[in-house]
Amino acid sequence: MKRRGSYLLGTLILIALTVIVVLTVPHHNWLFTGRYSTSFVDIRARIRDVHLVQKNITIYGPVTTPQYFSYPPAALLLFFPFAWIKTAWAIRVWTFISLWAVAGAIHIARRVVGRPGQWWVSCAAAAVAVAVLPPLSILLADGQLGTLLLIALISDSLAVPARFRGYLTGLVTAIKIYPAIFVVVWLWRRQWADVARAVGAWAVVTGIAAVLWPSYTSTFISRLIDGSEVTRFTHFIHWRATSSSPYTVLFRWPFGNEAYAATVGSLACVAVVALALWASQRARRANWPLSEFVIILMASTLAAPVVWDHYFVWFALLPLVALEVGVRRPLGILVLAATVIAMLPWQLGRNESFSVTSFSVTTLGIFASRTALLAASLAVMIAVGLHRERAQHAVAPLS
Repeated sequence: MKRRGSYLLGTLILIALTVIVVLTVPHHNWLFTGRYSTSFVDIRARIRDVHLVQKNITIYGPVTTPQYFSYPPAALLLFFPFAWIKTAWAIRVWTFISLWAVAGAIHIARRVVGRPGQWWVSCAAAAVAVAVLPPLSILLADGQLGTLLLIALISDSLAVPARFRGYLTGLVTAIKIYPAIFVVVWLWRRQWADVARAVGAWAVVTGIAAVLWPSYTSTFISRLIDGSEVTRFTHFIHWRATSSSPYTVLFRWPFGNEAYAATVGSLACVAVVALALWASQRARRANWPLSEFVIILMASTLAAPVVWDHYFVWFALLPLVALEVGVRRPLGILVLAATVIAMLPWQLGRNESFSVTSFSVTTLGIFASRTALLAASLAVMIAVGLHRERAQHAVAPLS
Protein backbone atom coordinates (compact mmCIF):
# COMPACT_ATOMS: atom_id res chain seq x y z
CA MET A 1 0.00 0.00 0.00
CA LYS A 2 2.90 2.32 0.78
CA ARG A 3 4.37 1.69 -2.67
CA ARG A 4 1.03 2.37 -4.33
CA GLY A 5 0.72 5.62 -2.40
CA SER A 6 4.20 6.64 -3.52
CA TYR A 7 3.38 5.96 -7.17
CA LEU A 8 0.09 7.84 -6.86
CA LEU A 9 1.71 10.86 -5.22
CA GLY A 10 4.51 10.86 -7.78
CA THR A 11 2.02 10.70 -10.65
CA LEU A 12 0.05 13.60 -9.15
CA ILE A 13 3.26 15.64 -8.95
CA LEU A 14 4.00 14.97 -12.62
CA ILE A 15 0.42 15.76 -13.65
CA ALA A 16 0.47 19.03 -11.70
CA LEU A 17 3.78 20.01 -13.28
CA THR A 18 2.43 19.10 -16.72
CA VAL A 19 -0.53 21.40 -16.16
CA ILE A 20 1.77 24.23 -15.06
CA VAL A 21 3.98 23.79 -18.12
CA VAL A 22 1.10 23.55 -20.60
CA LEU A 23 -0.62 26.62 -19.14
CA THR A 24 2.54 28.72 -18.82
CA VAL A 25 4.38 28.11 -22.08
CA PRO A 26 1.86 29.55 -24.61
CA HIS A 27 1.76 32.90 -22.84
CA HIS A 28 5.40 33.58 -21.95
CA ASN A 29 8.86 33.18 -23.44
CA TRP A 30 10.17 31.92 -20.12
CA LEU A 31 9.47 28.61 -18.40
CA PHE A 32 10.98 28.74 -14.93
CA THR A 33 14.67 29.64 -15.63
CA GLY A 34 14.72 28.81 -19.35
CA ARG A 35 14.11 31.31 -22.12
CA TYR A 36 12.65 30.03 -25.38
CA SER A 37 11.20 31.66 -28.48
CA THR A 38 8.12 29.68 -29.47
CA SER A 39 5.59 27.53 -27.63
CA PHE A 40 6.19 23.75 -28.03
CA VAL A 41 7.74 24.51 -31.39
CA ASP A 42 9.54 21.20 -31.91
CA ILE A 43 6.73 18.76 -31.16
CA ARG A 44 4.41 20.92 -33.27
CA ALA A 45 6.93 20.76 -36.12
CA ARG A 46 7.22 16.99 -35.80
CA ILE A 47 3.45 16.58 -35.96
CA ARG A 48 3.44 18.84 -39.02
CA ASP A 49 6.18 16.68 -40.56
CA VAL A 50 4.01 13.59 -40.11
CA HIS A 51 1.17 15.32 -41.92
CA LEU A 52 3.58 16.22 -44.74
CA VAL A 53 4.66 12.60 -44.99
CA GLN A 54 1.03 11.52 -45.20
CA LYS A 55 0.69 13.86 -48.19
CA ASN A 56 3.92 12.51 -49.72
CA ILE A 57 5.67 15.89 -49.35
CA THR A 58 9.39 15.89 -48.61
CA ILE A 59 10.51 16.72 -45.08
CA TYR A 60 14.20 17.06 -45.98
CA GLY A 61 14.02 20.47 -47.61
CA PRO A 62 16.21 23.60 -47.23
CA VAL A 63 17.17 24.73 -43.75
CA THR A 64 15.01 27.71 -42.86
CA THR A 65 14.40 27.23 -39.12
CA PRO A 66 15.96 25.29 -36.24
CA GLN A 67 12.91 23.01 -36.43
CA TYR A 68 14.07 21.51 -39.72
CA PHE A 69 13.59 17.71 -39.65
CA SER A 70 17.11 16.47 -38.94
CA TYR A 71 16.26 13.01 -37.64
CA PRO A 72 16.62 9.70 -39.47
CA PRO A 73 13.33 8.59 -41.10
CA ALA A 74 12.85 6.01 -38.33
CA ALA A 75 12.05 8.90 -35.96
CA LEU A 76 8.73 9.24 -37.76
CA LEU A 77 7.67 5.98 -36.08
CA LEU A 78 7.91 7.79 -32.73
CA PHE A 79 6.02 10.88 -33.83
CA PHE A 80 3.24 9.27 -35.85
CA PRO A 81 1.00 8.40 -32.85
CA PHE A 82 1.04 12.03 -31.73
CA ALA A 83 -0.37 13.09 -35.10
CA TRP A 84 -3.40 10.86 -34.60
CA ILE A 85 -4.78 13.00 -31.76
CA LYS A 86 -5.49 16.69 -31.41
CA THR A 87 -2.32 18.78 -31.15
CA ALA A 88 -3.34 20.20 -27.77
CA TRP A 89 -3.62 16.71 -26.30
CA ALA A 90 -0.46 15.58 -28.07
CA ILE A 91 1.43 18.39 -26.33
CA ARG A 92 -0.01 17.42 -22.94
CA VAL A 93 0.85 13.75 -23.36
CA TRP A 94 4.33 14.55 -24.71
CA THR A 95 5.03 16.89 -21.78
CA PHE A 96 3.90 14.32 -19.21
CA ILE A 97 6.04 11.59 -20.80
CA SER A 98 9.04 13.95 -20.89
CA LEU A 99 8.64 14.71 -17.18
CA TRP A 100 8.14 11.03 -16.36
CA ALA A 101 11.39 10.30 -18.20
CA VAL A 102 13.31 12.80 -16.05
CA ALA A 103 11.87 11.27 -12.89
CA GLY A 104 12.63 7.77 -14.14
CA ALA A 105 16.24 8.63 -14.93
CA ILE A 106 16.71 10.18 -11.49
CA HIS A 107 15.07 7.14 -9.86
CA ILE A 108 17.47 4.75 -11.60
CA ALA A 109 20.46 6.96 -10.77
CA ARG A 110 19.48 7.09 -7.08
CA ARG A 111 19.46 3.32 -6.93
CA VAL A 112 22.81 3.05 -8.71
CA VAL A 113 24.58 5.35 -6.23
CA GLY A 114 23.12 3.49 -3.27
CA ARG A 115 20.38 6.01 -2.43
CA PRO A 116 17.20 4.16 -3.43
CA GLY A 117 13.91 5.59 -2.26
CA GLN A 118 10.29 6.17 -3.04
CA TRP A 119 9.06 7.08 -6.51
CA TRP A 120 7.42 10.32 -5.41
CA VAL A 121 10.78 11.65 -4.19
CA SER A 122 12.24 11.12 -7.66
CA CYS A 123 9.24 12.92 -9.15
CA ALA A 124 9.73 15.83 -6.76
CA ALA A 125 13.45 15.89 -7.65
CA ALA A 126 12.50 15.98 -11.34
CA ALA A 127 10.24 18.96 -10.66
CA VAL A 128 13.11 20.77 -8.95
CA ALA A 129 15.52 19.92 -11.77
CA VAL A 130 13.11 21.26 -14.38
CA ALA A 131 12.60 24.45 -12.39
CA VAL A 132 16.28 25.28 -11.78
CA LEU A 133 17.99 23.96 -14.93
CA PRO A 134 17.39 26.03 -18.10
CA PRO A 135 18.32 23.12 -20.42
CA LEU A 136 15.41 21.10 -19.03
CA SER A 137 12.88 23.93 -18.95
CA ILE A 138 13.80 24.89 -22.53
CA LEU A 139 13.43 21.25 -23.55
CA LEU A 140 9.92 21.12 -22.11
CA ALA A 141 8.91 24.47 -23.58
CA ASP A 142 10.09 23.44 -27.04
CA GLY A 143 8.70 19.90 -26.85
CA GLN A 144 12.03 18.21 -27.50
CA LEU A 145 12.79 14.49 -27.07
CA GLY A 146 16.03 14.60 -25.06
CA THR A 147 14.54 13.17 -21.87
CA LEU A 148 13.08 10.21 -23.79
CA LEU A 149 16.55 9.41 -25.09
CA LEU A 150 17.90 9.79 -21.54
CA ILE A 151 15.49 7.30 -19.95
CA ALA A 152 16.09 4.76 -22.72
CA LEU A 153 19.88 5.00 -22.47
CA ILE A 154 20.14 4.98 -18.68
CA SER A 155 17.72 2.05 -18.50
CA ASP A 156 19.75 0.13 -21.06
CA SER A 157 23.08 0.84 -19.33
CA LEU A 158 22.15 0.65 -15.67
CA ALA A 159 18.76 -1.00 -15.17
CA VAL A 160 17.99 -3.82 -17.61
CA PRO A 161 19.59 -7.28 -17.16
CA ALA A 162 22.92 -7.64 -18.94
CA ARG A 163 21.51 -10.22 -21.36
CA PHE A 164 19.14 -7.58 -22.74
CA ARG A 165 21.60 -4.67 -22.83
CA GLY A 166 21.89 -2.99 -26.24
CA TYR A 167 18.36 -3.24 -27.53
CA LEU A 168 17.19 0.15 -26.24
CA THR A 169 20.41 1.83 -27.34
CA GLY A 170 19.99 0.45 -30.84
CA LEU A 171 16.38 1.57 -30.88
CA VAL A 172 17.11 5.19 -29.96
CA THR A 173 20.12 5.29 -32.29
CA ALA A 174 17.72 4.59 -35.14
CA ILE A 175 15.76 7.66 -34.02
CA LYS A 176 18.70 9.93 -33.22
CA ILE A 177 22.25 9.14 -34.35
CA TYR A 178 24.06 10.58 -31.32
CA PRO A 179 23.68 7.52 -28.99
CA ALA A 180 25.84 5.50 -31.41
CA ILE A 181 28.78 6.58 -29.23
CA PHE A 182 27.62 4.00 -26.68
CA VAL A 183 28.13 1.32 -29.33
CA VAL A 184 31.59 2.76 -30.08
CA VAL A 185 32.47 2.38 -26.39
CA TRP A 186 31.24 -1.22 -26.37
CA LEU A 187 33.30 -1.94 -29.48
CA TRP A 188 36.39 -0.49 -27.83
CA ARG A 189 35.76 -2.70 -24.78
CA ARG A 190 34.99 -5.74 -26.92
CA GLN A 191 31.50 -6.15 -25.49
CA TRP A 192 30.45 -7.98 -28.63
CA ALA A 193 27.07 -9.19 -27.37
CA ASP A 194 25.99 -5.65 -26.47
CA VAL A 195 27.15 -4.42 -29.86
CA ALA A 196 25.28 -7.19 -31.66
CA ARG A 197 22.03 -6.48 -29.81
CA ALA A 198 22.30 -2.73 -30.44
CA VAL A 199 23.13 -3.13 -34.13
CA GLY A 200 20.34 -5.67 -34.52
CA ALA A 201 17.74 -3.39 -32.94
CA TRP A 202 18.97 -0.46 -35.02
CA ALA A 203 18.82 -2.52 -38.21
CA VAL A 204 15.27 -3.72 -37.56
CA VAL A 205 13.90 -0.24 -36.82
CA THR A 206 15.84 1.39 -39.65
CA GLY A 207 14.75 -1.38 -42.00
CA ILE A 208 11.09 -0.84 -41.15
CA ALA A 209 11.50 2.88 -41.87
CA ALA A 210 13.30 2.12 -45.15
CA VAL A 211 10.42 -0.07 -46.28
CA LEU A 212 7.81 2.52 -45.32
CA TRP A 213 9.70 5.58 -46.63
CA PRO A 214 12.41 4.51 -49.11
CA SER A 215 12.85 7.96 -50.66
CA TYR A 216 13.33 9.64 -47.27
CA THR A 217 15.83 6.96 -46.28
CA SER A 218 17.91 7.36 -49.43
CA THR A 219 17.84 11.16 -49.09
CA PHE A 220 18.99 11.05 -45.47
CA ILE A 221 21.79 8.58 -46.23
CA SER A 222 23.02 10.62 -49.18
CA ARG A 223 23.12 13.75 -47.01
CA LEU A 224 25.16 11.94 -44.40
CA ILE A 225 27.60 10.71 -47.02
CA ASP A 226 28.08 14.05 -48.81
CA GLY A 227 28.27 15.97 -45.51
CA SER A 228 25.36 18.29 -46.26
CA GLU A 229 23.63 17.16 -43.07
CA VAL A 230 26.41 19.06 -41.27
CA THR A 231 27.40 21.84 -43.68
CA ARG A 232 23.80 23.03 -43.96
CA PHE A 233 24.21 24.52 -40.48
CA THR A 234 27.42 26.46 -41.04
CA HIS A 235 25.73 29.57 -42.43
CA PHE A 236 22.81 29.39 -40.00
CA ILE A 237 23.26 32.31 -37.58
CA HIS A 238 21.36 30.66 -34.73
CA TRP A 239 23.69 27.64 -34.90
CA ARG A 240 26.81 29.83 -34.83
CA ALA A 241 25.58 31.80 -31.86
CA THR A 242 24.09 29.07 -29.66
CA SER A 243 25.38 25.59 -30.48
CA SER A 244 27.71 24.30 -27.75
CA SER A 245 29.56 21.76 -29.86
CA PRO A 246 33.37 22.08 -29.96
CA TYR A 247 32.85 21.96 -33.73
CA THR A 248 30.76 25.14 -33.61
CA VAL A 249 33.24 27.02 -31.41
CA LEU A 250 35.70 27.21 -34.32
CA PHE A 251 33.16 29.07 -36.48
CA ARG A 252 32.83 32.10 -34.20
CA TRP A 253 34.90 34.69 -32.34
CA PRO A 254 37.80 34.57 -31.62
CA PHE A 255 38.27 31.94 -34.34
CA GLY A 256 35.78 32.12 -37.19
CA ASN A 257 38.16 31.14 -39.98
CA GLU A 258 36.10 28.78 -42.13
CA ALA A 259 39.20 27.66 -44.00
CA TYR A 260 40.17 25.48 -41.05
CA ALA A 261 37.10 25.54 -38.79
CA ALA A 262 35.45 22.42 -40.22
CA THR A 263 38.66 20.36 -40.15
CA VAL A 264 39.80 21.42 -36.69
CA GLY A 265 36.24 21.25 -35.39
CA SER A 266 35.93 17.66 -36.62
CA LEU A 267 39.20 16.78 -34.89
CA ALA A 268 37.88 18.39 -31.71
CA CYS A 269 34.80 16.14 -31.84
CA VAL A 270 37.03 13.09 -32.25
CA ALA A 271 39.06 14.31 -29.27
CA VAL A 272 35.88 14.44 -27.17
CA VAL A 273 35.21 10.78 -27.98
CA ALA A 274 38.78 9.87 -27.06
CA LEU A 275 38.43 11.82 -23.82
CA ALA A 276 35.23 9.94 -23.02
CA LEU A 277 36.83 6.56 -23.67
CA TRP A 278 39.63 7.40 -21.26
CA ALA A 279 37.50 9.09 -18.58
CA SER A 280 34.74 6.47 -18.66
CA GLN A 281 37.33 3.72 -18.25
CA ARG A 282 38.77 5.54 -15.23
CA ALA A 283 35.28 5.80 -13.77
CA ARG A 284 34.76 2.11 -14.46
CA ARG A 285 37.93 1.20 -12.56
CA ALA A 286 36.85 3.43 -9.67
CA ASN A 287 33.51 1.57 -9.55
CA TRP A 288 31.46 4.66 -10.44
CA PRO A 289 28.83 3.32 -12.87
CA LEU A 290 26.69 6.46 -12.92
CA SER A 291 29.71 8.66 -13.61
CA GLU A 292 30.75 6.26 -16.34
CA PHE A 293 27.32 6.45 -17.95
CA VAL A 294 27.13 10.25 -17.73
CA ILE A 295 30.56 10.65 -19.35
CA ILE A 296 29.56 8.48 -22.30
CA LEU A 297 26.26 10.38 -22.54
CA MET A 298 28.17 13.66 -22.61
CA ALA A 299 30.39 12.41 -25.42
CA SER A 300 27.43 11.15 -27.43
CA THR A 301 26.21 14.75 -27.55
CA LEU A 302 29.34 16.91 -27.45
CA ALA A 303 31.00 14.94 -30.24
CA ALA A 304 28.25 16.07 -32.61
CA PRO A 305 28.43 19.22 -34.76
CA VAL A 306 25.13 20.54 -33.41
CA VAL A 307 24.52 20.80 -29.65
CA TRP A 308 21.59 22.95 -28.51
CA ASP A 309 21.07 23.89 -24.86
CA HIS A 310 18.25 21.40 -24.38
CA TYR A 311 20.66 18.53 -25.18
CA PHE A 312 22.35 18.97 -21.78
CA VAL A 313 19.89 16.75 -19.92
CA TRP A 314 22.67 15.06 -17.94
CA PHE A 315 22.92 18.05 -15.61
CA ALA A 316 19.85 16.64 -13.84
CA LEU A 317 22.01 13.66 -12.81
CA LEU A 318 25.15 15.51 -11.72
CA PRO A 319 24.10 15.95 -8.06
CA LEU A 320 23.86 12.15 -7.88
CA VAL A 321 27.24 11.85 -9.61
CA ALA A 322 28.60 14.07 -6.82
CA LEU A 323 27.15 11.67 -4.25
CA GLU A 324 28.75 8.74 -6.05
CA VAL A 325 32.25 10.23 -6.15
CA GLY A 326 32.01 11.83 -2.71
CA VAL A 327 30.12 15.06 -2.32
CA ARG A 328 32.67 16.52 0.11
CA ARG A 329 35.69 15.62 -1.97
CA PRO A 330 37.19 18.06 -4.47
CA LEU A 331 35.78 16.06 -7.37
CA GLY A 332 32.29 16.08 -5.89
CA ILE A 333 32.51 19.82 -5.27
CA LEU A 334 33.59 20.38 -8.87
CA VAL A 335 30.63 18.33 -10.12
CA LEU A 336 28.25 20.40 -8.00
CA ALA A 337 29.89 23.59 -9.29
CA ALA A 338 29.24 22.40 -12.86
CA THR A 339 25.59 21.89 -11.91
CA VAL A 340 25.39 25.45 -10.59
CA ILE A 341 26.92 26.75 -13.84
CA ALA A 342 24.12 25.00 -15.73
CA MET A 343 21.52 26.84 -13.64
CA LEU A 344 22.46 30.23 -15.09
CA PRO A 345 20.52 31.64 -18.08
CA TRP A 346 23.50 31.78 -20.44
CA GLN A 347 21.28 32.21 -23.49
CA LEU A 348 20.73 35.87 -22.54
CA GLY A 349 24.30 36.89 -23.40
CA ARG A 350 24.91 35.25 -26.76
CA ASN A 351 24.35 38.20 -29.12
CA GLU A 352 22.93 36.32 -32.12
CA SER A 353 23.38 39.38 -34.32
CA PHE A 354 27.18 39.09 -33.97
CA SER A 355 27.22 42.88 -33.77
CA VAL A 356 30.15 42.84 -31.33
CA THR A 357 33.35 41.22 -32.62
CA SER A 358 36.32 43.23 -31.31
CA PHE A 359 38.24 42.04 -28.27
CA SER A 360 36.63 43.49 -25.15
CA VAL A 361 34.98 42.58 -21.88
CA THR A 362 31.71 42.28 -23.81
CA THR A 363 33.07 39.77 -26.31
CA LEU A 364 34.66 37.77 -23.51
CA GLY A 365 31.28 37.67 -21.78
CA ILE A 366 29.58 36.54 -25.00
CA PHE A 367 32.23 33.85 -25.48
CA ALA A 368 31.68 32.63 -21.92
CA SER A 369 27.90 32.50 -22.37
CA ARG A 370 28.28 30.45 -25.54
CA THR A 371 30.75 27.93 -24.12
CA ALA A 372 29.79 27.66 -20.43
CA LEU A 373 27.79 24.43 -20.73
CA LEU A 374 30.44 22.84 -22.94
CA ALA A 375 33.25 23.88 -20.57
CA ALA A 376 31.39 22.64 -17.49
CA SER A 377 30.76 19.26 -19.11
CA LEU A 378 34.35 18.85 -20.30
CA ALA A 379 35.62 19.84 -16.85
CA VAL A 380 33.61 17.02 -15.28
CA MET A 381 34.89 14.50 -17.83
CA ILE A 382 38.50 15.53 -17.32
CA ALA A 383 38.22 15.66 -13.53
CA VAL A 384 36.72 12.17 -13.33
CA GLY A 385 39.47 10.89 -15.60
CA LEU A 386 42.23 12.44 -13.52
CA HIS A 387 40.86 11.30 -10.16
CA ARG A 388 42.88 8.41 -8.74
CA GLU A 389 41.06 7.42 -5.58
CA ARG A 390 38.57 4.58 -5.63
CA ALA A 391 34.92 5.08 -4.77
CA GLN A 392 33.49 3.58 -1.59
CA HIS A 393 30.22 2.41 -3.14
CA ALA A 394 30.05 -1.31 -3.80
CA VAL A 395 28.08 -0.92 -7.00
CA ALA A 396 28.62 -3.10 -10.06
CA PRO A 397 30.11 -1.14 -12.99
CA LEU A 398 28.67 -1.07 -16.48
CA SER A 399 29.58 -4.28 -18.25
